[in-house]
Amino acid sequence: MEKSSEYNKVCISGKEFYIIKLEPWKRLTFIADFQKEFLVPVINSIGNGKLSNILNGDELPDNEVMSIISSLSQTIDGKTVEKWAKRITDEGVVIYINDNKEKAKLSFVQLNDMFKNPIDIIVLMKDAIIFNMEGVSTLFDSFKRNQSNEEGI
Repeated sequence: MEKSSEYNKVCISGKEFYIIKLEPWKRLTFIADFQKEFLVPVINSIGNGKLSNILNGDELPDNEVMSIISSLSQTIDGKTVEKWAKRITDEGVVIYINDNKEKAKLSFVQLNDMFKNPIDIIVLMKDAIIFNMEGVSTLFDSFKRNQSNEEGI
């Protein structure tokens, strides 16, 4: 997996994609919306420690992955998945090299052409979301430190 500060190259289902980092303001709104819809319910279900591991890109044991999937299944429905898939594709977060060897923005309608397995779409969405949330766990930790300092801990 090739990674720079502006993009992350991933291979899913034998195809190469480039995950693009959003501009700062778009990234901020992306993170704010994502945390409201997903992070709060996941934190309530799995705890902040495991969430930090996910956001840092740490490998998780299978039982923790299943715990996360279980908590997400209580939070996510088809409309939410579609909304976020469209948001990721509409904002140009995923680029691929087309048949003419040119960079092209992956569109929502191309998902069925690119993937045969729905899990691959979820993996692509996860990669796009996590790459654009880079640094968020540091922010969360700074809030916790500030709160501890204010409480005299």
